[in-house]
Amino acid sequence: MLKPIIRMLAFATCIFYPGLANGGILTAEEAKEVATDFFQNADVSRLADVGSLELVYVEKVDTTPRYYIFNATDKKGFIIVSADDTALPVMAYSTTSAWLPQAMPEAAERLLETPASVLKSSSRRSPGRVSRSGRKLLNTPTWSQEAPFNSKIPNRPLVGCVGTALAEILKYHQYPVNRPSSLVKEGETATYDWSNMRNDNYRNGYNAVEGDAVGTLVADAAIAIGTDFGMSSSSAFEVKVPSALITMFGYDAGVSYKKGSEMDRDSWDALIVNEIDENRPVLYCGQDVSAGHAFVCDGYEMMGPTVYLHINWGWAGGADGFYASDALNPTMSKTYNFNNLTTVVYNIKPASTSAEWSPIHLTSDENQVGMTMDVTDIQPGTTFKVRAGALKNISNNNFSGSISLGLFSADGTFKRLLCDGKNFGLSSLNILKYTDISCTVPADAVIDDGDVIRLVTKDNTSSTWLPVANDLITLGEARAKGNTIPYFNISFPAAVEGAEITYTEPRVIKGRDFSFKVVPTSPEDVVTVKANGFILTPNGNAYNLSNVTADQTITVIVQNAADVVSKRTLWVQAGKLSQLINDTEAGTVTDLTLYGTIDATDFTFMRDRMKLSRLDISGVSIKANGANPANAIPAKAFSKCGNLRQIVLPKNINTFKSGCFSYSGLTSIEIPASVATYEYNIFLGCGSLREVTVRRSAAAWVNWCVFQGTPKAKLIVPVGATAAYRNKDYWKDFKEIEEQNPVADSQYTVTIQDAAGIKFTAMTESTEVAPGSQYEFKVDTDDSFGDATVELYANNTRLYPGENGLYKATINSNTLIHANFRQPEATWPDSPWKITGAAGGVGLVTDVVNVVPGKSFTIRANALGIPSENADQFYCVALTDKDGGVKEIISPVIYNSIYNYGNQPCNFVCQVKDATVREGNLIRVVSSLDKKKWSLVNAANDTIADRISAIGNRVVYYNINMPQKVEGASIQGGATQVVRGMPFSLKVTPVSVDDRVTVSVNGINKVVDAAIANISIPAVVEDLEINIQVNPKGSNAYTVVNVKEGELDAKIAQCPARLKVIGVMRSEDFDAFRKHAATIVDLDLADLTIKGAGDLANAIPSKAFASTGFVQTALKTIILPTNLVNIEENAFYRCVSLSEVTIPASVTYVGDNAFSSCARLSKIVTLATAPPATGYMSPFPANTANITLEVPKGAESHYSAATFWNELNMSTSKVYYNIQIDPERSFNYNTYYQLTKIDVSKGAQKVTIGLPNFAPTSYKDNPTYRPG
Repeated sequence: MLKPIIRMLAFATCIFYPGLANGGILTAEEAKEVATDFFQNADVSRLADVGSLELVYVEKVDTTPRYYIFNATDKKGFIIVSADDTALPVMAYSTTSAWLPQAMPEAAERLLETPASVLKSSSRRSPGRVSRSGRKLLNTPTWSQEAPFNSKIPNRPLVGCVGTALAEILKYHQYPVNRPSSLVKEGETATYDWSNMRNDNYRNGYNAVEGDAVGTLVADAAIAIGTDFGMSSSSAFEVKVPSALITMFGYDAGVSYKKGSEMDRDSWDALIVNEIDENRPVLYCGQDVSAGHAFVCDGYEMMGPTVYLHINWGWAGGADGFYASDALNPTMSKTYNFNNLTTVVYNIKPASTSAEWSPIHLTSDENQVGMTMDVTDIQPGTTFKVRAGALKNISNNNFSGSISLGLFSADGTFKRLLCDGKNFGLSSLNILKYTDISCTVPADAVIDDGDVIRLVTKDNTSSTWLPVANDLITLGEARAKGNTIPYFNISFPAAVEGAEITYTEPRVIKGRDFSFKVVPTSPEDVVTVKANGFILTPNGNAYNLSNVTADQTITVIVQNAADVVSKRTLWVQAGKLSQLINDTEAGTVTDLTLYGTIDATDFTFMRDRMKLSRLDISGVSIKANGANPANAIPAKAFSKCGNLRQIVLPKNINTFKSGCFSYSGLTSIEIPASVATYEYNIFLGCGSLREVTVRRSAAAWVNWCVFQGTPKAKLIVPVGATAAYRNKDYWKDFKEIEEQNPVADSQYTVTIQDAAGIKFTAMTESTEVAPGSQYEFKVDTDDSFGDATVELYANNTRLYPGENGLYKATINSNTLIHANFRQPEATWPDSPWKITGAAGGVGLVTDVVNVVPGKSFTIRANALGIPSENADQFYCVALTDKDGGVKEIISPVIYNSIYNYGNQPCNFVCQVKDATVREGNLIRVVSSLDKKKWSLVNAANDTIADRISAIGNRVVYYNINMPQKVEGASIQGGATQVVRGMPFSLKVTPVSVDDRVTVSVNGINKVVDAAIANISIPAVVEDLEINIQVNPKGSNAYTVVNVKEGELDAKIAQCPARLKVIGVMRSEDFDAFRKHAATIVDLDLADLTIKGAGDLANAIPSKAFASTGFVQTALKTIILPTNLVNIEENAFYRCVSLSEVTIPASVTYVGDNAFSSCARLSKIVTLATAPPATGYMSPFPANTANITLEVPKGAESHYSAATFWNELNMSTSKVYYNIQIDPERSFNYNTYYQLTKIDVSKGAQKVTIGLPNFAPTSYKDNPTYRPG
């Protein structure tokens, strides 16, 4: 079913945007043109005009645009256009919702690092016609992670993205009916209330029943996958989703999991499109550097050949839209790039039966094909073999037991075992590549039509054999009769001159091994064999392909053995030539070409161990070694090498050391122009040297012995240099001097050096290229090199892949393309330094989930324990393999002074540049005495972390519950979440110099009555509840509680008389105030937000503070919320002691009898210029003549004309200004004025502020100055 889709996706892209790519950066105007053309071609005429779109955001790297975001002017649509003219033009779009980023960062942290797929031979400036060729959208809910979705999770932390995405998919299917029994607590409902779960984002208007229904489902989903609430929204849990769906929610056992790295993009898109067509939303996960995110793919739209996936991000509808699958870069509070390490959980559907399945599943991990059987029919006595892979333990528990083959009837009923089980164990969530099972069908077995064979497992603690389920794209069973054996094709060349190829048949059962032979027809020939471009290592003349998981193309190259044996081209490092050429080769290689670096020891090896006739070292750099300088041919380098006929020298050498070519067999030589120094006896005794070419115009000084014993037959010099050489001693002895300039090379040869485990694919057609041109190629590896870093070189130049994965080399000489495998370096004994738990530290911490090469990240050690006797060392951070071998130093190397010891906090800025980052790699701190050999810094004890996983790091966040703003103070620092072990700091400064600050953390006062509060926690190891109180100096302070919805009742169980409530509460939470009406005397709600349905949002509800019994309400003073909108009827019922109230400017309505019970009310201050509306009855007590109404200046006439308001005694509010100063840096110079209340009703006032270092002067009597 997937094949037609794959073919459709692979269709040529030229119809999308024809023309040639310019490779430039689009301007905003050009990008808008691309956007309107896109909508026009897609028949969305509403958005096809430039006036219908407005630019709302530009993502940049430095000053270069990466992409543009345009919103529809009618707020019903957005489009994201790449600024790269060679990339997929439209990355994402919506025709229904606007892009509403919630607070764009000053510098976006997650840039568009992975551009959308390159459209070769395309340009967006001349778009062609493109239409929708397919579209489907499933109706999934637009939920999020906060209230009410977290209402049933203890302490109401954020749900977590995986739990949210899973819950949305469960809601789409509205299955199961019953909750998992293990999650149902006593007194709770055991069923899901699907009819009361809404599909919207619950931003307003929902009731308690609806909130409870969705909260129950979301909590179950999050708990079922083992969510560690407060942990980073990473991919740590999506691998647990299949098990939870199958074992807890009763979904089909074929729920599947797939990594994006194991499929090409077309196949990946086709897989997801197929799921949507089958009405199955997909749980999609992607990784950013410091965040992973799980979301739901619930639709697609095919625009020409390009598939756009509809993404429900789980952010209450925010950023939802159609995205290209390699452009998953939503922007909310920051810009993310979720293209890395993508995975999907798919084939999610309710089970049709209630059968129990094995925790072991057959999956397509590592590109395995599932289960294959090597016979078409079985009957009693039949012997056959099954290979099955990959096997994955999807459960949260380790498996130990047996695995075998079972016979099942057509309806899935288990009939019997076909063979004895073999021992089998697999750790939780781990994978076994494959296993083989040999079987002979028992003599008493009854095989019926329709019977199938499946893998079965049995746990050691059970007697029941359970069937092994398979994912959607693997083979999970074989027919007992009429089985079709699945094959991969093996394509051989029709004929190979010089070789005979033998094999049984050109195909192999999927997943099995395939063997063949290649025998050269002549003993003088040798063969090289490749499969899909990878070199095969022979065993004699036999070759074996193990675990074949794809069709294979075999290539055979036949070469003359003498040529192969006698000619070698190598990349070498100075001093290591002898390690590359063994004794046998040293005696047979006569033609050697070297690239890289060599030194005097390599010249000695060639002279003493080899019998070279030709040597090309033009591509090497000669390094110094001992007394032998760089860029010099060492003394006696080729002395007495009688077989050496030709040598090609590097163009940068400057010196011939004594006797370097003496008595050799050279017949000719070209001396580079750079050679200026000739020592003695250079060519002494070279009787065959008949031609010498020198490229230097000025004749160098030579001694009489340099050419002694040579024929001195012919000397070739640059044009115009004959006279110089004719007049120079010993040069003039040549019989013939000819002028000739070198002919510029018209082309150079590119040679690719094959290596096991790596496949080179040339993108440039010819290996003969013009000077200065670029040679392109790509590289694939089979991962056999493990943790080695694969370095690609063109001669000595390190190459790096471009964004499209291709390597480019600029060719200016004959060039060898070769790979170097740099293995991790073993470390010395462990460092004397330690990572300790001082200052409350937990060891190494970071917010990074996955380390990505090229992206910076920070790690912290709260306490690096440095002993005084070993302080004098270098230290840094390294990427290591699982055994601690250093793959790369990834932070700056720091020198630590001998005087710096003890427990030191350290921050390291890190970036992987060269190495590959693999699962199992670690981030470690290392130290060294010489920066050459490194030692691992270990933890002081087992409770301290001394390593961080480079892939899939478990990042734990603690929630910081603190007010974002406090009336009367400014807050610097703070956070909503902090990574476990990271520091936290906060500074609170009162607006008024006469106020004082009290700050408590988790109920413990950390700062009391301070002019400025500074909080510093070196390492956060728990959730923090931070309360901030601002009170006049010497006042009776309020008790402050910080609440979220539903928490008020519990937090004021021991209720104080003076209470300040900050945070968020619902209108239903006023029951807590009613319960304590006899206790609360003074109530401050200034920093509180009240949620409620309809008019109850930001409202004081009816009878808000009335006691529930016959007890009198004690409330005397109240400060209302600054964002209050409504005061409902009878709001202050029974509040007889309330004497004064200030009504915020935001209030628009005061209901009937709102204050009618307030018998002692004597003053009302309104801050709004326009009187709030009132009901049909007066909101005020009957004694209106005794109540003063204070209104803003200029509002008198409005209140005089307003019903009920005009019955009060009106006065005009004075205007007061406040001056906020830092008491540590300044003070009130003139005590006549109270800085917190400067009356400016009669005009501007002049106030003098003093500085701490003010000193008396001669021109002011009795000055006031700050003491000290």
